[in-house]
Amino acid sequence: MSWVKPCGTEAGAKRHRRAGEDLCEPCREAAALARRHRDARRAEVNPRSINELRGRLRAQMEKRGWTLYLFSQNTLVPYATVQRFMGPEDAPLMQWRTFDKIREAVENLEAGVVPADEEDRRAQVAQRDAYNLRALERFMEGRHRRIAAARRRAGLGELVGVPL
Repeated sequence: MSWVKPCGTEAGAKRHRRAGEDLCEPCREAAALARRHRDARRAEVNPRSINELRGRLRAQMEKRGWTLYLFSQNTLVPYATVQRFMGPEDAPLMQWRTFDKIREAVENLEAGVVPADEEDRRAQVAQRDAYNLRALERFMEGRHRRIAAARRRAGLGELVGVPL
């Protein structure tokens, strides 16, 4: 039994679009409301708040003598995220998740909350790395299954002993 997304919701509007149908009035209103909410949320991360947070981050890094890499290692914020955040001031608005990760890390530093010692930080890094490794392994297992299924559908048979 499949459950159909009801009209009057954003999911209902997506269902209409996937089916190539015109949106009904309740779905049109729901989609417009969802769009307004998304636009309002995006508008909250404006360049002024980004620049203000960049200044706070620079102050905390100078106080501790950290580089971007050390900030990333000590706060466990991915280095690519920190680089993207500290990029050019005319960069496009960033996603809320990126902004929140940096803001949370800076607020923790301002409050004096950092991993208690090197061993604690290493344990957190090891835990994060183990999680990332498990995620990669799950992805690769799924990739192997998708490739095998595609080969079966195409009538090419199974690959035996060939690393994918």
